[in-house]
Amino acid sequence: CNFWHFRFDAHADMRLRALLSVLRSDRDVSRAYLIGQDYSFGQSVLREARRWLSEQRPDLAIVGEELHPLGRVKDFLPYAQKIKASGAQAVITGNWGNDLTLLVKAAREIGFEGKFYTFYGNALGVPAALGEAGVGRVMAVADWLPNMGTPESERILGAFRQRFPKPNDDYLQLRMQLMMEALAQAMGRARAATTVDLVLALESVDVTLAGQRGQMRAADHQFQQPLVVGLMDRVGTPGVKYDVEGSGYGFRVIRRLSAEQRQQLLDARGAWLIVRGDEHLVQEIVAELRAELRTELRTATSSPDRGGVRKSKCTTGSTSRSAKSAPHSSRNSAWCWRHSAHVARCASTSRDGSPVA
Repeated sequence: CNFWHFRFDAHADMRLRALLSVLRSDRDVSRAYLIGQDYSFGQSVLREARRWLSEQRPDLAIVGEELHPLGRVKDFLPYAQKIKASGAQAVITGNWGNDLTLLVKAAREIGFEGKFYTFYGNALGVPAALGEAGVGRVMAVADWLPNMGTPESERILGAFRQRFPKPNDDYLQLRMQLMMEALAQAMGRARAATTVDLVLALESVDVTLAGQRGQMRAADHQFQQPLVVGLMDRVGTPGVKYDVEGSGYGFRVIRRLSAEQRQQLLDARGAWLIVRGDEHLVQEIVAELRAELRTELRTATSSPDRGGVRKSKCTTGSTSRSAKSAPHSSRNSAWCWRHSAHVARCASTSRDGSPVA
């Protein structure tokens, strides 16, 4: 909840829903194990996975759920043994780094044959560290993968690898290029050279690069773009033309989701909801919010006495100070207050005015 912040990566819940859309259609899996790092992100992944599974796969049993210390576990064999003993056919985890590679390797060592639904299985260093342990087992979600197979993707990847041929330079993240395109577009559209005008211009950016289109959602400053799910395999197998960092392993795209398919909206409590056919209402509320915000911010920035900006408590729980002593905090706080009120109305009302189920 911050007027000055824009997120160009998909947030955890968006990634999770995209990843688990694969699990939703895999009826051969009836038992899942949830494991994660014991900090806010890991806890959030497990919490939302539990909620999503209860809604979308009530037939699937969660046979285990565990949080472990972040970055401190050197031997994951005890965790892998629990997973295998539970009878799980799939593992859902937000783990990254060594906490992911050591977990997958330990699972393979004891003969666990289920799949891993991960956020970061394709991250730098991970495929090389996993090696054969990840083949056919590890899935990852991303906004773009090298093996998209489209002409536009082939061109940008080819140009990148020609310029940076060393495996340790293999770091092409398309959302970063889209972010810079969005910033350039907003700078060109801004009415004046002020941060407020730049932010307001960023709220409506719509950019396309290498066949990937992204749009900023003004309601919560979350970039909207397609997501894909990939399954790890050896380079040279069908659908895996390119590897990661010269590791010999890459990801075959097995699921593509458009921005519209997984668009979500914040409600007043900060939870994420799927927009259920109420897009016209969302846009109406966003337009109203932006008009009010523009007036309020212009007044705040042009007045020598900024004490007129509403003092409020943000949905994050932090109380704002007066605008005179901290104008940026109060502008953000006022925006949070309005954002909560407007999105609460959206989240609780359908087209005919009745509550959303």
